[in-house]
Amino acid sequence: MFKKGYKFIPNFIEPCYLDIFYDILQESNTKTSKNNNFIKVIDPYLVCPEIIELALSKNVQDLATSFLGSKWGIGTCNLRKSMVTDIEEKTTTFFHRDDNSKNFIKMFFYLNDVDIDGGPFTYVEGSHINRREKDWTPGSRWTDEKIASLYGLEKIVHLTGKKGDLIVANTTGFHKGLKCRTKERNMLTINFTTEAEKFGVFKMYETHFKKLTEEERFRCRFMDLV
Repeated sequence: MFKKGYKFIPNFIEPCYLDIFYDILQESNTKTSKNNNFIKVIDPYLVCPEIIELALSKNVQDLATSFLGSKWGIGTCNLRKSMVTDIEEKTTTFFHRDDNSKNFIKMFFYLNDVDIDGGPFTYVEGSHINRREKDWTPGSRWTDEKIASLYGLEKIVHLTGKKGDLIVANTTGFHKGLKCRTKERNMLTINFTTEAEKFGVFKMYETHFKKLTEEERFRCRFMDLV
């Protein structure tokens, strides 16, 4: 299912179901981490437990199982607003590979319509399998010019979409978020993994965990209960 390294699914979810995540990003009292280019919610599963409910919904579970098999669990998460600025961003707007775990995927939910000027998720087709670079190191960032010389411009795909569309990606392949030119981008990203990720454990409420079914608790086994 991952010949290209990603799958774009239009109209995956009714847009109204994503309103709660969008609204949280707009609230001034939400605890966030921020720089000049973006803000992201700290402890998103605590701030908005509805993210876990989305991750445990039937359509999402079926999709995760189709890519990872039956042993997956919910991993880390990012609820983030990328803003229009003139300041250069040197992290996620440069091509990079993720090495969170040996077997994981990311699901990207656009919380507003994203065109080419709104900073779409950008992927290098086939780079999850075909590793043409010789000097990659964890956390390294790669320029557009270098990636184009390795893979060709035709392999760089800008995945524009509408609120309610879904992108599923194997982000061990080269990817980035295009810089927002004229419109901000609001996005929810959820990782699904078959082992604990390298970059920390996210928190969820123990009271929420106790209300889940046995199978749902298994899906949340990588969480830190508080």
